[in-house]
Amino acid sequence: MRAKDKHFQYFPESIVESLIEFAIDVVGIYLPDYLLHGPVDSNHEFLSELTGSDNEKSMEINRRRNERETAANTMRKSISQMMVFQTTGLGYGVAESQPGKAPKTSLKTPKKTSIKSSIKNAEVLSRIVDKWKRGHQMI
Repeated sequence: MRAKDKHFQYFPESIVESLIEFAIDVVGIYLPDYLLHGPVDSNHEFLSELTGSDNEKSMEINRRRNERETAANTMRKSISQMMVFQTTGLGYGVAESQPGKAPKTSLKTPKKTSIKSSIKNAEVLSRIVDKWKRGHQMI
């Protein structure tokens, strides 16, 4: 789609950011904003929640910093693929199996939906993520 297309509608960036934050927490690489860059203060409250020596904690912070971009890119690609499947009705493989037989793959086509419907679904998911974040302390 192009921005000039009269049917084009941008996917809300706030929803994308909420989903990325959720994914980062789920895969275990959450970091508070103040630990995203710069030197690591070994006396900070967040580091007291981590186990290991100061060197191991510092290595864990660096590991989380390094993996954040990959997790964010993966989530963006997943959202993009979801939008393609939702709006075009492209098929996807589904494994089917019966007792005693090897699974076979069939092609099923999801119901086509509008972009507005996809965005509405994403907004609902974003609200669920926000409620989840309020109910859990991210560590």
